[in-house]
Amino acid sequence: MNAMKLFTPGRNAGLCAALSTLLLTACSTSSRWVPDMPDFSSWFSAKENQVIVSEVDSDSYCNAPGDASALTLLADSAAVKAWEASRGVSLSGEGELPAGPYVVVDLGQRSSGGYGIAVSRQAGLKDDILVLRATVFEPSPGGMSTQAITSPCSLVRLPQMSFASLRLIDQTGKVRASLQQGNKVQ
Repeated sequence: MNAMKLFTPGRNAGLCAALSTLLLTACSTSSRWVPDMPDFSSWFSAKENQVIVSEVDSDSYCNAPGDASALTLLADSAAVKAWEASRGVSLSGEGELPAGPYVVVDLGQRSSGGYGIAVSRQAGLKDDILVLRATVFEPSPGGMSTQAITSPCSLVRLPQMSFASLRLIDQTGKVRASLQQGNKVQ
């Protein structure tokens, strides 16, 4: 009879929740899940590492050539216009863009609607690595979304500065894309 009381619902809900949290925490902090991944969180809070960027515009149909996320560094407004012409999109608007550089944050092709990206104004620079933070939106599992191939992207203006590589992290801290200076420069 006592054993029956030990496992009654409600009475041990807190214990079950605590054990579940402990098990999930142990799994999520395992170094096996994210090998050699630096902790970028302090890069955005330390004043000496803070960098302000500005998202010019974003679109859901950027005609990405594949499904991989990518960063494309563009030196100036002429390079932005050339990139837009090659993709058949307009992220820069009608007016003249301020001096660059710029980066296109590309999520790649997706099989449905509901995907998107919003790049934070707060970036971080440390050890010659510029890290952009973004919120990546995905459709809810089992939810309704348009059945069309989409390829979300965002055009971001960077400050005039020197950096050796560029990384994009999402809201979970996962590196979505990276670029070494000199690659994909147009």
